[in-house]
Amino acid sequence: FSLFSSGGPWPAMAWTCSADGNDGLVTNMIANQLITRRDVELALRQVDRGHYVKQPHEAYQDAPQVIGFGATISAPHMHAWCLELLSDRLLPGGKALDVGSGSGYFTAAMAMLMAVHSPTPSTTEGKVLGVEHIEELVQWSKENVQKATGDTGTVLRRLVEFRVGDGRQGAPDAGPFDAIHVGAAALGMPTVLISQLKVGGKMVAPVEEHGEQYLMVVEKTGPNPLQYTVRREGQVRYVPLTDRAHYSGPAI
Repeated sequence: FSLFSSGGPWPAMAWTCSADGNDGLVTNMIANQLITRRDVELALRQVDRGHYVKQPHEAYQDAPQVIGFGATISAPHMHAWCLELLSDRLLPGGKALDVGSGSGYFTAAMAMLMAVHSPTPSTTEGKVLGVEHIEELVQWSKENVQKATGDTGTVLRRLVEFRVGDGRQGAPDAGPFDAIHVGAAALGMPTVLISQLKVGGKMVAPVEEHGEQYLMVVEKTGPNPLQYTVRREGQVRYVPLTDRAHYSGPAI
């Protein structure tokens, strides 16, 4: 594989994007150039972050939120960044995997991005699978996507699926995938997940190396396990990618 480095296009003052509602949050991220793609804007306007947090009054702050069991939902600007990086692989009829799906927010956003790319969003084909090792969060995420109404609700119920599992092992029975998102930091390059990408597929994952975490973009270039490229997008901070036996903190 080969490695490229990039500082990333993201302004430092992301917290200025906080708002009183979902539309305001998205509008502020556009104003701060955190969202630059129209398709990502349309997808995020249709997935209400308020449905996926434990403290609704904090839902539209541009900051990570605790969701229980030692897990968090990432800050909105991080989700926007990852969606922009994956957008060209989230197409109708495709397959996507969200590792460490937590409350289900990013899983839903991936599904909506597939639908946005379809001429008939409500009948979009495809599958977005969220894998989470905490059973209580999986059940909660299923309840969260049911809160969506109208065409958004139709899309999410059609495309989204959740399961309990060790995300580090991915979902080999459901792949190969066009897009993989990893919502927690892997210790070293997650080659098991890379092997589940289609040729031409893309993974966005935070990876810890030498005590530092970087957001990596991996693209599968051939069928051999070592046929992939890696681009470093920027330094980040995520909770570690682990299993149920190592979670900490209460349910809230």
